[in-house]
Amino acid sequence: MANYHLNISYGRVGKGGPHIDYILGQNKYANKEKEIKYTNHNLPNWSKSPKEFWVAGDEKERINGTVYKEIRISLPNELTEEKNIELLNEFLDIIFYQGKYHYSVSIHSKESSYKNEILNTHAHIMFFLKRA
Repeated sequence: MANYHLNISYGRVGKGGPHIDYILGQNKYANKEKEIKYTNHNLPNWSKSPKEFWVAGDEKERINGTVYKEIRISLPNELTEEKNIELLNEFLDIIFYQGKYHYSVSIHSKESSYKNEILNTHAHIMFFLKRA
C-alpha cells in the first residue's frame, strides 16, 4: 500500500557539514552506507565535494543564519528503484527550476521500524536558499 510523507525543515549554522555526512552515510554515519541507494548533487564548480560546499555554508553564513532547508519525502515501494529515481529527478527539476538552485539529494531505503519486510524508502533533499 502506498504511503505519503513530506516534511520540510532547516539547518542552522554548523549543521550543514554533519547533515551531509548523515544523508550520504559518511564518517560517523558509515553504518548507514547500505541504506544509500542513490545520490545526486547540483553544486557550484568551485566545490570539489558536497561536504566542502555545505561546510563552506556553515563557515560563511551569518551566526544566526540558515545554511540549508531540507525536504524529506517518502517514495512509493510499489515502484522500482529506477522509477523512484526518475520520479525524484522530475520533482527536483520542477521545484529547483531545472538546476537553478544548489542541492544534494540522497535516497535511503531500509526496513521499516513499523512493520517487518516493508521498506522505508525516502529521499533527503538539502538545498541552498539562494539561486545559483
